[in-house]
Amino acid sequence: TGTIGSCAGNYNVEVKLTDNNNVTDTKLLPITVNNGVLTVTPATVTLNCKADNSVTCQQDFTTSGPLIGNLTNWALNWQSTNPGGFVLTGSGTNVTVQQTGASTPGSGYRFRLTAQDSSCPTNTLTTAWSTIDIQ
Repeated sequence: TGTIGSCAGNYNVEVKLTDNNNVTDTKLLPITVNNGVLTVTPATVTLNCKADNSVTCQQDFTTSGPLIGNLTNWALNWQSTNPGGFVLTGSGTNVTVQQTGASTPGSGYRFRLTAQDSSCPTNTLTTAWSTIDIQ
C-alpha cells in the first residue's frame, strides 16, 4: 500500500517475498499508473461585469486532486471573442480571473482555464466553460 510518486505510464516493479524458512522469490510485475482527477471549485460560473470596470469583477478558482508537481502554465482561454480587460492571476492551486480594464459590452463571453502538472506533463486540467456578461 502507499502513494505512487510517478507520472502516468506503465512500470515494472520488483517484488521480493521471503517465507518463514528464509526462502525468497523475486518477481518483476507490471503496473499501470493513472493520473488522478483534478477538480476545480467552482466548476462553472457566470460573472456580471461593467464595461468600464467601475465595479470589482473577479472569480477565485481552487484546484484539488492528486499532483506530483505544482500546477503551472495556467491560461485563460476564450471560446470565441475575447472582450478584453481580463487577466488570470495567482499560481499553484489558486488562481483568479479578474477584470483589470475596460471590456467590450456583450453577453455570453465564454472562457475556460487550463493548467499542467509541472512534474507530469500529461496530468493536465481543463475547466468547464464559464460565462461573462458585460453591461
